[in-house]
Order: sequence, then structure tokens, then C-alpha cells
Amino acid sequence: MEKIRLKEFAELLEQNDDLRQQLRSCPDAETALAEMNRLAEAQGYELDETPVPLEALPDDALASVAGGFEPAALDVNPYSWFVTLFRRLIQDKKER
Repeated sequence: MEKIRLKEFAELLEQNDDLRQQLRSCPDAETALAEMNRLAEAQGYELDETPVPLEALPDDALASVAGGFEPAALDVNPYSWFVTLFRRLIQDKKER
């Protein structure tokens, strides 16, 4: 059995509609990986690189990569001169 790189096997898949359809019919990533290995073996190849299935980030890690701004997460001293000045500026604008 000839070893073939994943990129080379992907190029073979692009040229063969039947193989592509078999791979696209897989319901999830794990099934697609198993099917890809099976298809490679049926063609006489052994995949040199085994692809790793994608997995979702846990909620804890998602917050650090998603970006955005959460004011409640800030540690603000309500008695600092800056906070006092900022509150007075906001109150002056609301009164106008």
C-alpha cells in the first residue's frame, strides 16, 4: 500500500465525483474521517497524515477569543477621581 499525503489525496478527491459524494454524505466530522481513511484504502493508499477532527471551544475559552467588551467585568473603583468626574459629566449632559 502506497503512503500518500492528505493534500495529494484531496487532489484525487477533487477529480473523482463519486468519491467526493461519498465523503460529503457523512453526517459529522468523525464519520468523514473514517470514510476518508476507508476511501484511501480502497484506492490502494494509506494516508500519511491523519486529519484531526475539529471540536468546539468550551465556553470558558470562547470568551477570551471572541472579543467584545463587558463593562461588568472591569474592576472599577467607584470612589476614584476619574469615575467621579465621569459620572458628573454624564449627569450634566442628562440634565441639559
